Parts: sequence; structure tokens; C-alpha cells
Amino acid sequence: MSKGLFLSVFASGLLGFLCILPLWLVDFSAVEIVFGRFLVFGLLILLVLPFRRDALKRYDTAPPRSRWQNGLILALTGHIGYYLFLILSIRSLGGMAAFLLVGNPAHLIQPVSPQ
Repeated sequence: MSKGLFLSVFASGLLGFLCILPLWLVDFSAVEIVFGRFLVFGLLILLVLPFRRDALKRYDTAPPRSRWQNGLILALTGHIGYYLFLILSIRSLGGMAAFLLVGNPAHLIQPVSPQ
């Protein structure tokens, strides 16, 4: 219970940090911040990947070309596109308004999701 509470508070803190970061980095463009974030997360994954190879083999059922295509689509839409629009909204609306726009859909969808 306490581990889950700690991890949820930690994840919320990271989300808050991601919303404040574009306000601190005013000298960088939104695209530079997005690709910097993508590069840092990619390097972190490369550090963790050798230790989790066995867990990844369970998901190794699709042909290699399909995996790369799915990964590229997910990277462009889910990571780069999402964070680019988030940064632009933070810079134009402010951190609090953008955070409310990003955080509310999860609270709206959660009560109607199946258990």
C-alpha cells in the first residue's frame, strides 16, 4: 500500500515537472525540448533494456517490420506529437491551464471504465 502511494506521488511529481520544464527553458524552442526529452528517455531505455531482455521476449510475436512500424507510429503520435502540443499549450496558456486540460480526461474516463 505505501509503495503504491509513494509511486503515485512520484509519478504525479514527474508530470508536474514536465509541465513546469517548458516555462523554465524559454531559450529553447518547443521542438528542441521535445527531442531532448525523447533522447533522454531513449537513453534511459537503452540502459534498462539489457536487464529486461527476458521480459521482452514474451511480446516478440509480431514480424520485425511490423514492430518497427508500430514503434515509429507510437513514437511520432504518442510521444513527440503529444509533448510538442503540450509544450505549446503550456507556453501559450500557462502551466496550470495545460495541466488541467491534460489531467481531466483520465478522471472523466476512469469512473466508466470496467473493473
